[in-house]
Amino acid sequence: MKYFSAFVFLAFTLAFVSCNKSDSSTDETQIEYIDTGNYGVNLLDTNITDFQGNEFSFSAKIPKDGDLVVKLKKTSGGNWFIAAGTQTNWAVSNYDSSTETQTFTAISDEKTCDLKMEILPGTYIIEYYENEATTPTRVKQIEI
Repeated sequence: MKYFSAFVFLAFTLAFVSCNKSDSSTDETQIEYIDTGNYGVNLLDTNITDFQGNEFSFSAKIPKDGDLVVKLKKTSGGNWFIAAGTQTNWAVSNYDSSTETQTFTAISDEKTCDLKMEILPGTYIIEYYENEATTPTRVKQIEI
């Protein structure tokens, strides 16, 4: 009986440790959207939808083996501008005036992406495509 109890305890411990280990591997590819970047309040922060002012960061921390593409779309109001020389770890497409969108792609993993964006008052949609997703993993509407 003593050996049986020890065996059950060991099996339970291994099962518990194995579950925790697999849960943490998901966190390893979790992209972080901090509340502020190098240039102010972060437009990509998933918790904020109403913004004051017109100068913001566009920031995300990309983990090892992580991947991020962000599409910004104007639904009403003005446009946005990227401040020259502030672009870090982002490949930025040309603005598509027919769809009123622009795409931002993280260049490499294990780095933080950031840039300074000036955005005029209006309503915009941000679509997040995380870790090679073909459909948005997050979508949020923001007001400036």
